[in-house]
Amino acid sequence: MKVVISMSEEKTNPKVLKYVLYFAVFCLIVGPWLTIFWQEFGIGVGGTGILGIGTYFEFLPRFQGNFFKKLLGALLTLLVMVVEIVYAFVILALFRV
Repeated sequence: MKVVISMSEEKTNPKVLKYVLYFAVFCLIVGPWLTIFWQEFGIGVGGTGILGIGTYFEFLPRFQGNFFKKLLGALLTLLVMVVEIVYAFVILALFRV
C-alpha cells in the first residue's frame, strides 16, 4: 500500500491544470476592472486569481522535486502577486477610484 503525503505527489492531469491556469489568469485580468464598480467583489476575484496561480504552480510537475524547484514556484507566485498589485493600481489610477 502506497502512502500519499500530498496531492502533488500523484500524477497531475494537465488538462485540469490548463483550465485552472485559464481561470486564474481571467480572474487576475478582470479583478481590477470589477473593483471599479464593486470594490469587495473585485478584490475577491483578484485574490482568487492569485490563489489559482499558486495552485497551478504547486501542482505543475516542473516545480516538484527538490527544495530549489519549490522555492522557484513560490518566488514566481510572489512575482505574479507584485505584477497584479501594480496592474490593479494602474487600472484604479486611470479611473481615479
